[in-house]
This record gives sequence, C-alpha cells and structure tokens, in this order.
Amino acid sequence: MEELGLTQLEAVCYVALLKNGPSTGYRIAKAIHKPASNAYRIIDSLVSKQLVVAEEGKKKRYRALPYTQMLSRLNQQFRKNQDVVAHNLSQLTTLEEDNRVYRLNSSEQVFERCREVMVNARDLIMIDAFPDILARIEPDIDRALARNIEVRVKSYQPVKIPGARIVIDYRGDAVLTNWKFQWLIVVADGNEYVQACFEPNGTDLVEAIWTGSAFLSWVAHGGLASEMTVDRIQRILRQDGDLDAIRQVIENHGLMSTSNLAGRERLMGKHLRKPG
Repeated sequence: MEELGLTQLEAVCYVALLKNGPSTGYRIAKAIHKPASNAYRIIDSLVSKQLVVAEEGKKKRYRALPYTQMLSRLNQQFRKNQDVVAHNLSQLTTLEEDNRVYRLNSSEQVFERCREVMVNARDLIMIDAFPDILARIEPDIDRALARNIEVRVKSYQPVKIPGARIVIDYRGDAVLTNWKFQWLIVVADGNEYVQACFEPNGTDLVEAIWTGSAFLSWVAHGGLASEMTVDRIQRILRQDGDLDAIRQVIENHGLMSTSNLAGRERLMGKHLRKPG
C-alpha cells in the first residue's frame, strides 16, 4: 500500500479500520498503538484523500472505504497527478541538444526508449528487427502509423503490418539460422536511434544504446536505408533482373536518404553541438 502512495502509518490505520469496522479515533489509536493526537492526524489525512469517511454523531466514528473503492480512488488520484506532472514537464524547454550516447541496461528500458523514439518521430521511422523483437514493438508501430508517420521495416521473415513498408532481407532464414543473437534497430527521422542486441530467447538483453546525436543517427539512418535498397535489388536480380525496376529502387533510395528529415535539418542547419 505504501507503493500506491500511502505512508506507512496511513496504511496501518486504513487496514485497522477495514478490519475492525467503524471506530472512534480513540479506538483507532489503541489499535495502531499510537497517541490519540497522532491517530487523529493520520485519520484526517485519510479523510482528505477520500479513503475514509467520517460518520457524524456524539462520538464521531470513522469508516474505511471498501478496498476496491480505495484502489480505484488511488488510481484516479495517480492519473490526475500524472497528467499534471506531464503538462508541467511539457512546458520545459530543452536548453541544448544532447548528443551523448547512453547505455540501456534492461529489456524494459530498451522497449520503453523505442516507444519514446517512435512517439517523437515526425516523418519517418526505420526499423531492423528479428521476428520475436518485431512482434514486441508492433503496437508502437501501429500507433505511429495511426499518426500518419511513414514506417519502413527490414524483416527476416514475411510479416504483415498494414500501412508499413516491409523489406525482407534477401538472405532470409539464413541470417536467423547463422546469427546467434537477436537484434533491433529503430531510427526516427535520422534524428535519434536505439540499437539493441538480445540473447537468443529474445528477452534477455546483451547490450543496447540510445542516442539523440544527429550525426550518429543520420549515419544509422543512411546505413539502414542502404541495406533495404540492397535487399530489394537482390530480390529483383534473383527473380527476373528487371533493370527498370532496379533503377526505380535506386531512385527511391535517393529520395529516402536526402529528404528533409529532422536529423538532416539539424546537420545542414549546423545545429550539431559538441557533447558537454
């Protein structure tokens, strides 16, 4: 209960009321082994949080809300506080760009950062992911697509993500068979990116980084764009070698690499700064 936002004494007092039923302040003080003045202060706090109600009468008695209502009340208050904090933090202005590279220390941290990177995307998200990892981030991809963000995915098996442009690695299953680990790369607008390597189970993290460096992110964007272009050309060559189709792929690659994405704007606008 403390982890839900109550102090230790508030939790003890609430449980005593829940267990013993409506009680006077004096009876509560005896139940929690605290002086009456302390007990009344704790009760008043619970009343202000609307977790305890006071019954009027000669000897005022207090009743704890049923635990289901208590949990609902705490959840509502948490969400309200969360919205206030989110609004206040959104008003802050970042004073300088952060070009550092940060190590991510857990799978949860990786997927949370990927989610944030995709939320920050303005135009284009590039993804390279093994099947198990790709499945983990599909809900985030769907949300980005719902915002009309273009999403291009390099996959190693056929996959359906409505609205996303899928490029299958021309080596296909050979990569999955020969590569021991599973990897994930997410680049948003050539502006920030996450790169992670997982154990074969796709859950335990080996190593991962995140950076908001426009320089490093644009390099990652260009590398992934080139890999996708090679994959598409290789597939055409293995089918019928249509030169017009290959020429079109190459032209599309140029558009993808030189479009006015946020990372390129930062670089061309000379906003790149040295790490502090």
